[in-house]
Amino acid sequence: MSGSSLDGVDAVRLATDGQEHIVLEASGYVPYPKDLRARVAAVAQGNPPLDEVLKLERALSELYVLAALKVMPDEGRVDVLGCHGQTIRHMPGLGLTWQLGDASFIAEQVGVPTVMDFRRRDMAAGGQGAPLVPLFHAALLGGRPKPCGILNLGGVANLTWFEADGKIRASDTGPGVGLLNSLCEQRLGQPFDKNGELAARGRVHDNLVERSLRDTGFWRRPLPRSADRYEFNGILDVMRQLNPEDAAATLCAITAAGVARTLDEWKAMGPVAATGGGSQNPSLMKAFAAAGVDAVDAISWGLRPQTMEAEAFAWLAARRVLKLPFSLPETTGAVHATVGGVLTV
Repeated sequence: MSGSSLDGVDAVRLATDGQEHIVLEASGYVPYPKDLRARVAAVAQGNPPLDEVLKLERALSELYVLAALKVMPDEGRVDVLGCHGQTIRHMPGLGLTWQLGDASFIAEQVGVPTVMDFRRRDMAAGGQGAPLVPLFHAALLGGRPKPCGILNLGGVANLTWFEADGKIRASDTGPGVGLLNSLCEQRLGQPFDKNGELAARGRVHDNLVERSLRDTGFWRRPLPRSADRYEFNGILDVMRQLNPEDAAATLCAITAAGVARTLDEWKAMGPVAATGGGSQNPSLMKAFAAAGVDAVDAISWGLRPQTMEAEAFAWLAARRVLKLPFSLPETTGAVHATVGGVLTV
């Protein structure tokens, strides 16, 4: 898995039946070099020559191969490899999405059948192609009392919510840590706000939180919503009037406010387990408390926040082989459940 936070590639080896049997056997991580991170961001926000896109896809695929090899077993076999790829466009209103990654190259280099292109089948059925992790979340939380939810804090934040009767709701909620990472890169030359230290020194500008939620088109769309990381760049432009510390604190408050708004629209009340890179930011976790969101550390629920998305796409790859659905109308807005992913043998 490589997400919109652009930090690198998470890899896992999972033993699973694509349902409730989920055992993590190994995990690894390959960071993006700074120049590659910059190339991905440039392609995702612009319209470069096609040969540049192809060269970038090969560079990314080489990292995916390296990440996969880190978790391959010394003995035995791996049945299928799932690779999400790097999103460079996500336009759910047009039914379009694009994740870079060459399945043929990966399958050839690793020697394992490879599933990619997870999102477009759902979009062909009228869905938004995201989020695709809710059914995995449901498998993880099968025995936990409801209502409750799982909140993933990547570049974009997404929430899976389970009603008391077990009904699933899911949606992106707004920016995760993508804007905060961009702020740190632009202002400080560092990839992220380590331990939330920058935001901890800042003051939240409530008027800019309210303005961002009012003026950003994402929050005017009906639920379930999905987002491209870069559609929130207008918020980053607004932060230019603030010093880095206040901007970081205000961005944390905007992320929390987006989650609070989603829960309010669902009339949902209960705890959510925070996962993803953003869950390691104490300032962001405090922002949830200030916004009235009961966000808890996913580890306290027996979950693995740092590997969860990589586990989800390994699990989805198994479901592709077993022809089990990836999404439901309640999770993406599709007209029917779909089995996504393209398998390259």
